[in-house]
Amino acid sequence: MKIKPIKALNSILILSIALALLSSCEKAKPEAAAEAPKKGFCISDTLAKMIKIEDVTTQNIQDELQLNGEVSFNEDKVSKVMSPTGGQVLSVHANLGDYVKKGQVLATLKSIEVASNYNEIATSKVDVDIARKAMESAESLYKTGISSEREYMQAKEEYSKAVANNAKARTVIDVYSNANAKGEITLRAPANGYVLDKKIVEGMVVRGDNTDALFTIGDMAEVWVLANIYEQDLAKVHEGYAVKIKALAYPDRVFDGRIAKINTVLDPLSKTAKARIQLMNNTTTPLRPQMFTTVTVFNTEQQQAVTVPSSSVIFEFGKNYVVVYKNKCSVDIREVAVLKASGYNTYISSGVKSGEKVISKGQLFIYNGLKEG
Repeated sequence: MKIKPIKALNSILILSIALALLSSCEKAKPEAAAEAPKKGFCISDTLAKMIKIEDVTTQNIQDELQLNGEVSFNEDKVSKVMSPTGGQVLSVHANLGDYVKKGQVLATLKSIEVASNYNEIATSKVDVDIARKAMESAESLYKTGISSEREYMQAKEEYSKAVANNAKARTVIDVYSNANAKGEITLRAPANGYVLDKKIVEGMVVRGDNTDALFTIGDMAEVWVLANIYEQDLAKVHEGYAVKIKALAYPDRVFDGRIAKINTVLDPLSKTAKARIQLMNNTTTPLRPQMFTTVTVFNTEQQQAVTVPSSSVIFEFGKNYVVVYKNKCSVDIREVAVLKASGYNTYISSGVKSGEKVISKGQLFIYNGLKEG
């Protein structure tokens, strides 16, 4: 009979402990929930110095076209120096690549033909003097009635022929500029510039029917770039378009230019039209004729689109993303639909709006941090 109260007391004690433990667990749950960290991402001061934030804008869609080109002489700034006659080269005073000034002596030739022409001038001058004296004598005899009018008119005609022959000889010599009575012809630079081509050496004989320029003088500061436009791209390129030019010789340099002229006739073999490009400045690192170049043509279309820097776009698993920035603790990943990429700019059809900001440098750190969070 005494055992029953003890069992009942034990049961009551066990029940009280269980209720106390249950009550303790229920009170602990909200405290644990309050201590759980909230998800979020903030850009640290160190990371803030590593990133670049740029505006999302609305711009005209710009199309780029790559063309192959070659540096060429500016024909308006190139002079061809030829010999007016045949002869032997006595001396050469300029070499390939030399800079020469207008009037500077390039070479001297000895021409038998020029010497002969000078002799002809001297001979014709003597003939003029003889014919003049004969005419004056015939005129005097005619006036005194000793000779006939016919004899006087004949002497006068002979004088006129002698004067004409002398004038003709002088005209021929005038063609041989910078020549002297010894038959020496001096070739001089017609303008300032560099010797771009030279086909003359001391001692050689220049033929009278030679049609090749002995010297080519040109201004290297004003060269052209000739680019090939394929038939399917003709509608995308027009005169006045801005271009960027890169040469194999200067891989770190970009030259600015503008399309000055497009040939309307296609090359029958390559089916391309030549575009003549005028360089804006070629003085610091001159492009030289026959250098190969890559020409990028910029065609600005009328259509507009939301534009972000190309460097801000992240491509992963077949999709494009940008990191949108509001403040240090408000950044998020946005999937964007790309219309086209053109150099520095990428044009977006959806995902961001003009006026927002994106991170264009160091955004991969933030992109990975947001994904892990």
